[in-house]
Amino acid sequence: MAAWNAHRFYFEPEQVSGGRVRLSEEEAHHALQVLRLRAGDRIILLDGRRGVYEAVIEKADRGARTLVAALGQRLPDCEAQTRVTLFQGIPKSGKLEWIVQKCTELGVDAIQPVRMKRCVAEQERNPEKNLARLQRVAREAAKQCCRGEVPRIYAAEPLAALEERLRGFDCLLVPWEEAEGCVRIADALAGKAARTIGVVIGPEGGMTAEEAQGLSALGGRLVTLGPRILRTETAGMAALASIFTVTGDF
Repeated sequence: MAAWNAHRFYFEPEQVSGGRVRLSEEEAHHALQVLRLRAGDRIILLDGRRGVYEAVIEKADRGARTLVAALGQRLPDCEAQTRVTLFQGIPKSGKLEWIVQKCTELGVDAIQPVRMKRCVAEQERNPEKNLARLQRVAREAAKQCCRGEVPRIYAAEPLAALEERLRGFDCLLVPWEEAEGCVRIADALAGKAARTIGVVIGPEGGMTAEEAQGLSALGGRLVTLGPRILRTETAGMAALASIFTVTGDF
């Protein structure tokens, strides 16, 4: 059974007993009430930790919102071997969800929203609720594209608070349209055995020269994404596609 031909559901370790998985009420409701699945149907189960499994529904009780499935063969996961964290300058309202969704589909490992000087100032009314919403977006996107692992989505931080984390990558790439003589991502990664990569993307209006220079001082490599100026919601996706093409994760 090809994973992309079956409906996919997440489960937690505590939901497993004797080789069988009892889905959460939310997942069971979707499977039974929305998709109208029944006993005997084949599904794919994802544990969020790179585990992707074939499974067969053994018990389907719509009234009780109960679904129990027998775990089958473990399938190859589609996770990128190169772990990429996207440090995304916070864009205007609504765009961050799009970025999380599409970068999850592309294979990003984690996304860190970053407050930068040119971010449009918008007061977060409920940061915890906003973060939970972004995490749900990542989870649903990971399920849709059959990822065995859900990217981590962090709470927003100012750029200055992230220096230690930014230093911790095998390679830190900083696409910046104002840099002179900077190289393309493929050239920046040539000959490197980078297993962890950080990518810093500025908000609308780009990052300032001071921010770019500060990132360079932390070991960041200023790179170009090509001759066309990309929107902030496009730049991260372009960078991921370039990285994974070079590393063979596409």
